[in-house]
Amino acid sequence: MNYTKSWLRPAEAEPGTHFQTWQSPDDPPSHSLPPAVAGKVAETFGPEAFGRFHRRLLEAYFSENRTVSDNNVLVEVATEAGIDRDDFLHRASTNAQGFTDAVVADHNLAYESGITAVPAVVINNEHLLTGALETAQYRKVVEAARTITGTSGNREEPQADTAEDA
Repeated sequence: MNYTKSWLRPAEAEPGTHFQTWQSPDDPPSHSLPPAVAGKVAETFGPEAFGRFHRRLLEAYFSENRTVSDNNVLVEVATEAGIDRDDFLHRASTNAQGFTDAVVADHNLAYESGITAVPAVVINNEHLLTGALETAQYRKVVEAARTITGTSGNREEPQADTAEDA
């Protein structure tokens, strides 16, 4: 799959990550709604369970090339994250529309906030960084935001390098 070749740049930038271009005989995910809904279900098990689920979901997609838009795969990922399979399925089925509505609301809020790419990081509700940027770029903007909110009262806009400047 050609689109997964774009994963190589962040993989090179962050040696602690593992990205594998799509090697699976299975189709890649068709869309992101099912994993986002599954994430809402995982949230009902608490923040630690959600964190485990989220990490496993990213590993399943980026490292293992599993089709995370497939509900069976999502149930497997939840189980691998230590979430009870039957309870996960029960919660998902009893509030399916509510979870879907919550995901759509999150999407709409993000879009209205100017977020059009992932990852997206918002600093101090003022500075939006989108896309896979170099760590140095994040650090520069965070440091500038710290300066802005410091005791100096200086309200200058922080300047972040663009990908071309890095």
